[in-house]
Amino acid sequence: MDNAKVISRSAAIARFLICSIIGICVFFVKFPLGGASVLPIDYINNLFTTWLKGNNYLEVSIFGSALLVYFTVVKKKFWKTAKSNKLAFFFDLMGLMAFVLIILTLLRICPPVFEVNSTLSGAYSLMGKMFIQIMIIMFFIPFLTDYGLPEAIGVFVQPFCRAIWAVPGRVAVIIVSAFLGNFTVGHVQANMYYTSGRVTHREALVMALGFSTPSIGLILSLCSTAGVTDRFPLICALILICVLVVTSIVAHIPPLSKYPDEYYEGIEPNPEVYEKGNLLTIAFNTGVETCQKNSGKIPVLQNCRTFCKAFPSVSSVCFVGVGTIVFFGLINYYTPIFTLLGYIFWPVLKVLGMQADIIAPMMGLGTVSTIASQTGIITAAGATMATKVFGVGYVMVVLCFFGSFMSSLYSTKITIKLRDFLLVYFERAYLTIIVYGLACQLLFR
Repeated sequence: MDNAKVISRSAAIARFLICSIIGICVFFVKFPLGGASVLPIDYINNLFTTWLKGNNYLEVSIFGSALLVYFTVVKKKFWKTAKSNKLAFFFDLMGLMAFVLIILTLLRICPPVFEVNSTLSGAYSLMGKMFIQIMIIMFFIPFLTDYGLPEAIGVFVQPFCRAIWAVPGRVAVIIVSAFLGNFTVGHVQANMYYTSGRVTHREALVMALGFSTPSIGLILSLCSTAGVTDRFPLICALILICVLVVTSIVAHIPPLSKYPDEYYEGIEPNPEVYEKGNLLTIAFNTGVETCQKNSGKIPVLQNCRTFCKAFPSVSSVCFVGVGTIVFFGLINYYTPIFTLLGYIFWPVLKVLGMQADIIAPMMGLGTVSTIASQTGIITAAGATMATKVFGVGYVMVVLCFFGSFMSSLYSTKITIKLRDFLLVYFERAYLTIIVYGLACQLLFR
Protein backbone atom coordinates (compact mmCIF):
# COMPACT_ATOMS: atom_id res chain seq x y z
CA MET A 1 0.00 0.00 0.00
CA ASP A 2 1.30 3.44 -0.93
CA ASN A 3 2.21 5.17 2.33
CA ALA A 4 1.69 8.57 0.74
CA LYS A 5 -1.99 7.78 0.47
CA VAL A 6 -2.49 6.47 3.99
CA ILE A 7 -4.66 8.71 6.14
CA SER A 8 -4.56 8.97 9.92
CA ARG A 9 -6.90 6.96 12.11
CA SER A 10 -8.77 10.10 13.15
CA ALA A 11 -9.31 11.04 9.50
CA ALA A 12 -10.44 7.47 8.76
CA ILE A 13 -12.92 7.62 11.65
CA ALA A 14 -14.34 10.89 10.31
CA ARG A 15 -14.59 9.47 6.80
CA PHE A 16 -16.23 6.26 8.02
CA LEU A 17 -18.85 8.06 10.11
CA ILE A 18 -19.63 10.90 7.69
CA CYS A 19 -19.82 8.77 4.54
CA SER A 20 -21.87 6.07 6.25
CA ILE A 21 -24.34 8.62 7.63
CA ILE A 22 -24.68 10.22 4.20
CA GLY A 23 -25.29 6.83 2.58
CA ILE A 24 -27.89 5.81 5.15
CA CYS A 25 -29.69 9.15 4.94
CA VAL A 26 -29.72 9.24 1.13
CA PHE A 27 -31.06 5.71 0.68
CA PHE A 28 -32.99 4.83 3.83
CA VAL A 29 -34.20 7.93 5.74
CA LYS A 30 -37.23 9.94 4.64
CA PHE A 31 -37.14 13.73 4.85
CA PRO A 32 -39.83 16.37 4.22
CA LEU A 33 -38.94 17.38 0.66
CA GLY A 34 -41.19 18.98 -1.93
CA GLY A 35 -44.17 18.90 0.39
CA ALA A 36 -43.95 15.18 1.07
CA SER A 37 -41.91 12.75 3.16
CA VAL A 38 -39.57 11.03 0.70
CA LEU A 39 -36.17 9.39 0.46
CA PRO A 40 -33.53 11.83 -0.83
CA ILE A 41 -32.51 9.41 -3.60
CA ASP A 42 -36.13 9.22 -4.80
CA TYR A 43 -36.43 13.01 -4.67
CA ILE A 44 -33.25 13.47 -6.72
CA ASN A 45 -34.35 10.82 -9.20
CA ASN A 46 -37.74 12.48 -9.61
CA LEU A 47 -36.11 15.86 -10.26
CA PHE A 48 -33.98 14.49 -13.08
CA THR A 49 -36.54 12.12 -14.60
CA THR A 50 -39.15 14.89 -14.68
CA TRP A 51 -36.66 17.28 -16.25
CA LEU A 52 -35.65 14.77 -18.94
CA LYS A 53 -39.07 13.24 -19.56
CA GLY A 54 -39.65 14.93 -22.92
CA ASN A 55 -40.61 12.60 -25.81
CA ASN A 56 -40.77 9.69 -23.36
CA TYR A 57 -37.01 9.81 -22.78
CA LEU A 58 -36.26 9.41 -26.51
CA GLU A 59 -33.27 11.77 -26.33
CA VAL A 60 -31.96 9.95 -23.26
CA SER A 61 -32.39 6.65 -25.10
CA ILE A 62 -30.43 7.93 -28.09
CA PHE A 63 -27.56 8.96 -25.82
CA GLY A 64 -27.60 5.73 -23.82
CA SER A 65 -27.90 3.40 -26.81
CA ALA A 66 -25.13 5.33 -28.61
CA LEU A 67 -22.91 4.65 -25.58
CA LEU A 68 -23.87 0.99 -25.85
CA VAL A 69 -22.83 0.89 -29.50
CA TYR A 70 -19.51 2.54 -28.69
CA PHE A 71 -18.64 0.16 -25.87
CA THR A 72 -19.96 -2.92 -27.70
CA VAL A 73 -18.60 -2.29 -31.20
CA VAL A 74 -15.57 -0.04 -30.77
CA LYS A 75 -14.25 -1.15 -27.40
CA LYS A 76 -15.48 -4.71 -27.02
CA LYS A 77 -15.60 -5.80 -30.69
CA PHE A 78 -18.35 -8.21 -29.68
CA TRP A 79 -18.19 -10.36 -32.81
CA LYS A 80 -14.82 -11.75 -31.74
CA THR A 81 -16.40 -13.71 -28.89
CA ALA A 82 -19.46 -14.92 -30.84
CA LYS A 83 -18.31 -18.54 -31.01
CA SER A 84 -17.23 -18.84 -27.39
CA ASN A 85 -20.25 -17.06 -25.85
CA LYS A 86 -23.31 -17.25 -28.07
CA LEU A 87 -25.67 -15.94 -25.39
CA ALA A 88 -23.62 -12.78 -24.85
CA PHE A 89 -23.48 -12.34 -28.63
CA PHE A 90 -27.29 -12.57 -28.80
CA PHE A 91 -27.70 -9.86 -26.15
CA ASP A 92 -25.17 -7.65 -27.94
CA LEU A 93 -27.27 -7.98 -31.09
CA MET A 94 -30.37 -7.04 -29.09
CA GLY A 95 -28.60 -3.87 -27.97
CA LEU A 96 -27.59 -2.94 -31.51
CA MET A 97 -31.12 -3.60 -32.72
CA ALA A 98 -32.42 -1.28 -30.01
CA PHE A 99 -30.09 1.51 -31.19
CA VAL A 100 -31.25 1.13 -34.79
CA LEU A 101 -34.93 1.13 -33.81
CA ILE A 102 -34.50 4.19 -31.58
CA ILE A 103 -32.79 6.10 -34.41
CA LEU A 104 -35.56 5.07 -36.82
CA THR A 105 -38.08 6.34 -34.29
CA LEU A 106 -36.25 9.68 -34.12
CA LEU A 107 -36.40 9.90 -37.91
CA ARG A 108 -40.06 8.81 -37.84
CA ILE A 109 -39.47 5.93 -40.25
CA CYS A 110 -39.64 3.00 -37.79
CA PRO A 111 -41.79 0.14 -39.20
CA PRO A 112 -45.19 0.00 -37.44
CA VAL A 113 -44.72 -3.68 -36.59
CA PHE A 114 -42.38 -2.69 -33.74
CA GLU A 115 -45.04 -0.47 -32.21
CA VAL A 116 -47.66 -3.17 -31.75
CA ASN A 117 -49.21 -2.46 -28.34
CA SER A 118 -46.67 0.42 -28.04
CA THR A 119 -43.94 -2.21 -27.61
CA LEU A 120 -40.98 -0.10 -28.75
CA SER A 121 -42.02 3.25 -27.27
CA GLY A 122 -42.94 1.55 -24.00
CA ALA A 123 -39.57 -0.20 -23.92
CA TYR A 124 -37.36 2.83 -24.54
CA SER A 125 -39.48 4.99 -22.26
CA LEU A 126 -39.12 2.48 -19.42
CA MET A 127 -35.41 1.88 -19.98
CA GLY A 128 -34.60 5.53 -20.65
CA LYS A 129 -36.05 6.45 -17.28
CA MET A 130 -34.25 3.52 -15.67
CA PHE A 131 -30.96 4.66 -17.24
CA ILE A 132 -31.27 8.06 -15.53
CA GLN A 133 -32.27 6.57 -12.19
CA ILE A 134 -29.50 3.98 -12.11
CA MET A 135 -26.77 6.44 -13.06
CA ILE A 136 -27.88 8.76 -10.24
CA ILE A 137 -27.86 5.83 -7.81
CA MET A 138 -24.38 4.85 -9.00
CA PHE A 139 -23.08 8.30 -8.04
CA PHE A 140 -24.31 7.94 -4.45
CA ILE A 141 -23.82 4.19 -3.97
CA PRO A 142 -20.12 4.43 -2.91
CA PHE A 143 -21.28 6.05 0.35
CA LEU A 144 -22.87 2.69 1.15
CA THR A 145 -20.25 0.35 -0.30
CA ASP A 146 -16.77 1.88 -0.21
CA TYR A 147 -16.25 3.43 3.23
CA GLY A 148 -16.57 0.59 5.70
CA LEU A 149 -20.33 0.39 6.29
CA PRO A 150 -20.82 -3.10 4.72
CA GLU A 151 -17.84 -4.48 6.62
CA ALA A 152 -19.05 -2.96 9.91
CA ILE A 153 -22.57 -4.34 9.50
CA GLY A 154 -21.10 -7.66 8.44
CA VAL A 155 -19.55 -8.14 11.88
CA PHE A 156 -23.04 -8.34 13.41
CA VAL A 157 -24.78 -10.43 10.75
CA GLN A 158 -21.96 -12.63 9.49
CA PRO A 159 -23.05 -15.80 11.35
CA PHE A 160 -26.63 -15.41 10.07
CA CYS A 161 -25.66 -14.57 6.49
CA ARG A 162 -23.28 -17.54 6.31
CA ALA A 163 -25.71 -20.01 7.81
CA ILE A 164 -28.88 -18.84 6.09
CA TRP A 165 -27.83 -17.44 2.71
CA ALA A 166 -24.25 -18.76 2.35
CA VAL A 167 -22.84 -15.25 1.80
CA PRO A 168 -20.52 -13.06 3.91
CA GLY A 169 -22.04 -10.60 6.34
CA ARG A 170 -20.60 -7.64 4.41
CA VAL A 171 -23.31 -8.08 1.74
CA ALA A 172 -26.14 -7.36 4.21
CA VAL A 173 -26.33 -3.69 3.21
CA ILE A 174 -26.45 -4.79 -0.44
CA ILE A 175 -29.42 -7.05 0.31
CA VAL A 176 -31.33 -3.99 1.50
CA SER A 177 -30.21 -1.57 -1.23
CA ALA A 178 -30.87 -4.12 -4.01
CA PHE A 179 -34.37 -4.71 -2.69
CA LEU A 180 -35.15 -1.00 -2.33
CA GLY A 181 -33.45 0.03 -5.58
CA ASN A 182 -33.76 -2.35 -8.53
CA PHE A 183 -32.16 -5.50 -9.88
CA THR A 184 -29.61 -3.60 -11.99
CA VAL A 185 -28.29 -1.82 -8.89
CA GLY A 186 -28.03 -5.23 -7.22
CA HIS A 187 -26.21 -6.69 -10.23
CA VAL A 188 -23.78 -3.78 -10.46
CA GLN A 189 -22.99 -4.00 -6.75
CA ALA A 190 -22.58 -7.79 -6.89
CA ASN A 191 -20.24 -7.34 -9.84
CA MET A 192 -18.25 -4.68 -7.95
CA TYR A 193 -17.87 -6.98 -4.96
CA TYR A 194 -16.90 -9.94 -7.16
CA THR A 195 -14.32 -8.11 -9.29
CA SER A 196 -12.77 -6.49 -6.20
CA GLY A 197 -12.28 -9.85 -4.46
CA ARG A 198 -14.80 -9.32 -1.67
CA VAL A 199 -17.06 -12.24 -2.65
CA THR A 200 -16.57 -15.48 -4.57
CA HIS A 201 -18.24 -16.53 -7.80
CA ARG A 202 -20.93 -18.52 -5.97
CA GLU A 203 -21.57 -15.74 -3.47
CA ALA A 204 -21.90 -13.17 -6.26
CA LEU A 205 -24.49 -15.39 -7.97
CA VAL A 206 -26.51 -15.64 -4.77
CA MET A 207 -26.45 -11.85 -4.51
CA ALA A 208 -27.39 -11.30 -8.17
CA LEU A 209 -30.05 -14.01 -8.46
CA GLY A 210 -31.35 -14.01 -4.91
CA PHE A 211 -31.65 -10.48 -3.57
CA SER A 212 -31.94 -8.35 -6.72
CA THR A 213 -35.58 -7.36 -7.36
CA PRO A 214 -37.22 -4.64 -9.50
CA SER A 215 -37.70 -1.91 -6.82
CA ILE A 216 -39.86 -0.93 -3.90
CA GLY A 217 -41.34 1.76 -6.13
CA LEU A 218 -42.62 -0.96 -8.43
CA ILE A 219 -44.38 -2.65 -5.51
CA LEU A 220 -46.24 0.59 -4.83
CA SER A 221 -47.05 1.02 -8.53
CA LEU A 222 -48.45 -2.51 -8.82
CA CYS A 223 -50.39 -2.17 -5.57
CA SER A 224 -51.98 0.98 -6.97
CA THR A 225 -52.92 -0.71 -10.24
CA ALA A 226 -54.29 -3.76 -8.44
CA GLY A 227 -56.30 -1.56 -6.05
CA VAL A 228 -54.53 -2.77 -2.91
CA THR A 229 -52.52 0.34 -1.98
CA ASP A 230 -54.03 0.37 1.50
CA ARG A 231 -52.23 -2.93 2.16
CA PHE A 232 -48.88 -1.75 0.81
CA PRO A 233 -46.85 -1.98 4.09
CA LEU A 234 -47.96 -5.56 4.73
CA ILE A 235 -47.45 -6.61 1.10
CA CYS A 236 -43.98 -5.04 1.04
CA ALA A 237 -43.01 -6.87 4.23
CA LEU A 238 -44.33 -10.18 2.89
CA ILE A 239 -42.41 -9.79 -0.37
CA LEU A 240 -39.15 -9.09 1.49
CA ILE A 241 -39.71 -12.12 3.73
CA CYS A 242 -40.46 -14.25 0.68
CA VAL A 243 -37.27 -13.07 -1.07
CA LEU A 244 -35.19 -13.92 2.00
CA VAL A 245 -36.82 -17.34 2.53
CA VAL A 246 -36.67 -18.39 -1.11
CA THR A 247 -33.04 -17.27 -1.41
CA SER A 248 -32.12 -19.15 1.78
CA ILE A 249 -33.24 -22.37 0.07
CA VAL A 250 -31.97 -21.75 -3.46
CA ALA A 251 -28.51 -20.76 -2.17
CA HIS A 252 -28.02 -24.19 -0.60
CA ILE A 253 -29.20 -26.41 -3.46
CA PRO A 254 -27.97 -27.03 -7.02
CA PRO A 255 -27.27 -25.36 -9.32
CA LEU A 256 -26.03 -22.38 -7.24
CA SER A 257 -24.50 -24.54 -4.51
CA LYS A 258 -22.30 -26.26 -7.12
CA TYR A 259 -20.61 -23.10 -8.33
CA PRO A 260 -17.05 -22.69 -7.03
CA ASP A 261 -16.07 -20.55 -4.08
CA GLU A 262 -13.36 -18.98 -6.22
CA TYR A 263 -12.47 -15.32 -6.42
CA TYR A 264 -12.35 -13.33 -9.64
CA GLU A 265 -9.32 -14.28 -11.69
CA GLY A 266 -6.36 -11.94 -11.35
CA ILE A 267 -7.71 -10.18 -8.24
CA GLU A 268 -6.24 -10.57 -4.77
CA PRO A 269 -8.92 -12.16 -2.53
CA ASN A 270 -10.23 -10.04 0.30
CA PRO A 271 -12.28 -12.54 2.36
CA GLU A 272 -14.28 -11.52 5.38
CA VAL A 273 -12.59 -12.31 8.70
CA TYR A 274 -14.60 -13.21 11.78
CA GLU A 275 -13.23 -11.97 15.10
CA LYS A 276 -14.35 -12.76 18.64
CA GLY A 277 -14.87 -10.06 21.23
CA ASN A 278 -17.05 -6.98 21.72
CA LEU A 279 -19.05 -6.76 18.49
CA LEU A 280 -19.54 -2.98 18.67
CA THR A 281 -15.81 -2.39 19.05
CA ILE A 282 -14.93 -4.91 16.33
CA ALA A 283 -17.52 -3.45 13.93
CA PHE A 284 -16.30 0.10 14.48
CA ASN A 285 -12.64 -0.86 14.05
CA THR A 286 -13.44 -2.90 10.95
CA GLY A 287 -15.18 0.05 9.32
CA VAL A 288 -12.34 2.43 10.18
CA GLU A 289 -9.68 0.00 8.94
CA THR A 290 -11.55 -0.38 5.66
CA CYS A 291 -11.44 3.39 5.23
CA GLN A 292 -7.71 3.40 5.89
CA LYS A 293 -7.16 0.65 3.29
CA ASN A 294 -9.19 2.68 0.80
CA SER A 295 -7.68 5.98 1.88
CA GLY A 296 -6.54 6.78 -1.66
CA LYS A 297 -10.21 7.11 -2.60
CA ILE A 298 -11.29 10.67 -1.84
CA PRO A 299 -15.07 10.38 -1.34
CA VAL A 300 -16.42 12.81 -3.95
CA LEU A 301 -13.81 11.80 -6.52
CA GLN A 302 -14.53 8.13 -5.85
CA ASN A 303 -18.21 8.79 -6.44
CA CYS A 304 -17.36 10.42 -9.76
CA ARG A 305 -15.14 7.48 -10.75
CA THR A 306 -17.87 4.98 -9.90
CA PHE A 307 -20.37 7.08 -11.86
CA CYS A 308 -18.16 7.16 -14.96
CA LYS A 309 -17.21 3.48 -14.74
CA ALA A 310 -20.89 2.56 -14.57
CA PHE A 311 -21.69 3.93 -18.05
CA PRO A 312 -20.70 0.75 -19.98
CA SER A 313 -22.64 -1.67 -17.79
CA VAL A 314 -25.69 0.54 -17.23
CA SER A 315 -26.05 1.49 -20.91
CA SER A 316 -25.73 -2.19 -21.80
CA VAL A 317 -28.30 -3.26 -19.23
CA CYS A 318 -30.88 -0.65 -20.17
CA PHE A 319 -30.69 -0.74 -23.94
CA VAL A 320 -30.12 -4.43 -24.37
CA GLY A 321 -33.28 -4.48 -22.27
CA VAL A 322 -35.05 -2.42 -24.96
CA GLY A 323 -34.04 -4.97 -27.60
CA THR A 324 -35.11 -7.99 -25.57
CA ILE A 325 -38.46 -6.45 -24.61
CA VAL A 326 -39.22 -5.74 -28.28
CA PHE A 327 -37.94 -9.11 -29.54
CA PHE A 328 -39.73 -11.29 -27.00
CA GLY A 329 -42.74 -8.98 -26.86
CA LEU A 330 -43.41 -9.49 -30.57
CA ILE A 331 -43.02 -13.27 -30.19
CA ASN A 332 -45.53 -13.12 -27.36
CA TYR A 333 -47.93 -11.00 -29.44
CA TYR A 334 -47.96 -13.32 -32.43
CA THR A 335 -47.71 -16.69 -30.65
CA PRO A 336 -49.21 -18.25 -27.49
CA ILE A 337 -45.91 -19.84 -26.43
CA PHE A 338 -45.32 -17.75 -23.32
CA THR A 339 -48.93 -17.96 -22.17
CA LEU A 340 -48.77 -21.76 -22.49
CA LEU A 341 -45.51 -21.81 -20.53
CA GLY A 342 -47.36 -20.61 -17.46
CA TYR A 343 -49.45 -23.76 -17.34
CA ILE A 344 -46.37 -25.64 -16.12
CA PHE A 345 -47.31 -24.17 -12.74
CA TRP A 346 -51.04 -24.89 -12.98
CA PRO A 347 -51.02 -28.16 -10.94
CA VAL A 348 -49.30 -26.72 -7.86
CA LEU A 349 -51.49 -23.60 -8.00
CA LYS A 350 -54.58 -25.79 -8.08
CA VAL A 351 -53.38 -27.96 -5.21
CA LEU A 352 -52.88 -24.86 -3.07
CA GLY A 353 -56.42 -23.72 -3.83
CA MET A 354 -55.40 -20.64 -5.82
CA GLN A 355 -57.10 -19.22 -8.92
CA ALA A 356 -54.91 -21.19 -11.30
CA ASP A 357 -56.75 -20.15 -14.49
CA ILE A 358 -55.98 -16.48 -13.82
CA ILE A 359 -52.51 -16.82 -12.31
CA ALA A 360 -50.95 -19.41 -14.68
CA PRO A 361 -51.07 -17.21 -17.84
CA MET A 362 -49.56 -14.33 -15.86
CA MET A 363 -46.66 -16.52 -14.79
CA GLY A 364 -45.89 -17.48 -18.37
CA LEU A 365 -46.15 -13.95 -19.72
CA GLY A 366 -43.70 -12.79 -17.10
CA THR A 367 -40.79 -14.30 -18.99
CA VAL A 368 -41.04 -11.47 -21.51
CA SER A 369 -43.54 -8.88 -20.41
CA THR A 370 -43.50 -5.42 -18.95
CA ILE A 371 -45.46 -4.30 -15.92
CA ALA A 372 -48.51 -3.33 -17.96
CA SER A 373 -49.14 -6.81 -19.30
CA GLN A 374 -49.11 -8.21 -15.75
CA THR A 375 -51.49 -5.75 -14.16
CA GLY A 376 -54.15 -6.50 -16.73
CA ILE A 377 -54.19 -10.09 -15.51
CA ILE A 378 -53.92 -9.58 -11.76
CA THR A 379 -56.88 -7.16 -11.89
CA ALA A 380 -58.96 -9.48 -14.10
CA ALA A 381 -62.66 -9.78 -13.35
CA GLY A 382 -63.25 -12.37 -10.70
CA ALA A 383 -59.76 -12.15 -9.20
CA THR A 384 -59.89 -12.46 -5.43
CA MET A 385 -57.90 -10.24 -3.10
CA ALA A 386 -55.46 -13.12 -2.51
CA THR A 387 -54.90 -13.43 -6.28
CA LYS A 388 -54.28 -9.70 -6.70
CA VAL A 389 -51.80 -9.62 -3.84
CA PHE A 390 -50.10 -12.75 -5.15
CA GLY A 391 -49.78 -11.16 -8.59
CA VAL A 392 -48.09 -8.09 -7.14
CA GLY A 393 -45.57 -10.15 -5.14
CA TYR A 394 -44.86 -12.76 -7.79
CA VAL A 395 -43.90 -10.04 -10.26
CA MET A 396 -41.35 -8.81 -7.76
CA VAL A 397 -39.77 -12.12 -6.78
CA VAL A 398 -39.77 -14.10 -10.01
CA LEU A 399 -41.20 -12.45 -13.12
CA CYS A 400 -38.32 -10.01 -13.42
CA PHE A 401 -36.03 -12.94 -14.22
CA PHE A 402 -36.11 -12.54 -17.99
CA GLY A 403 -35.86 -9.67 -20.44
CA SER A 404 -33.88 -6.78 -18.98
CA PHE A 405 -33.02 -8.73 -15.80
CA MET A 406 -31.34 -11.42 -17.88
CA SER A 407 -29.46 -8.93 -20.04
CA SER A 408 -28.43 -7.05 -16.91
CA LEU A 409 -26.91 -10.16 -15.32
CA TYR A 410 -25.13 -11.28 -18.47
CA SER A 411 -23.56 -7.85 -18.93
CA THR A 412 -21.55 -8.41 -15.71
CA LYS A 413 -18.50 -10.58 -15.05
CA ILE A 414 -20.64 -12.99 -12.99
CA THR A 415 -21.00 -15.95 -15.33
CA ILE A 416 -23.72 -18.60 -15.18
CA LYS A 417 -24.77 -21.25 -17.68
CA LEU A 418 -28.13 -20.64 -19.34
CA ARG A 419 -29.31 -24.07 -18.19
CA ASP A 420 -28.54 -23.16 -14.58
CA PHE A 421 -30.21 -19.78 -14.93
CA LEU A 422 -33.40 -21.49 -16.06
CA LEU A 423 -33.18 -24.01 -13.22
CA VAL A 424 -32.91 -21.19 -10.68
CA TYR A 425 -35.94 -19.55 -12.29
CA PHE A 426 -38.09 -22.65 -11.85
CA GLU A 427 -36.83 -23.20 -8.31
CA ARG A 428 -37.74 -19.64 -7.35
CA ALA A 429 -41.09 -19.89 -9.13
CA TYR A 430 -42.27 -22.99 -7.31
CA LEU A 431 -40.90 -21.86 -3.95
CA THR A 432 -42.60 -18.47 -4.33
CA ILE A 433 -45.91 -20.14 -5.11
CA ILE A 434 -45.62 -22.18 -1.93
CA VAL A 435 -44.20 -19.53 0.44
CA TYR A 436 -45.87 -16.35 -0.81
CA GLY A 437 -48.94 -18.08 -2.23
CA LEU A 438 -49.80 -19.75 1.06
CA ALA A 439 -49.28 -16.45 2.91
CA CYS A 440 -51.69 -14.72 0.51
CA GLN A 441 -54.26 -17.47 0.94
CA LEU A 442 -54.09 -17.22 4.71
CA LEU A 443 -53.99 -13.42 5.06
CA PHE A 444 -56.16 -12.17 2.20
CA ARG A 445 -59.19 -14.46 2.06
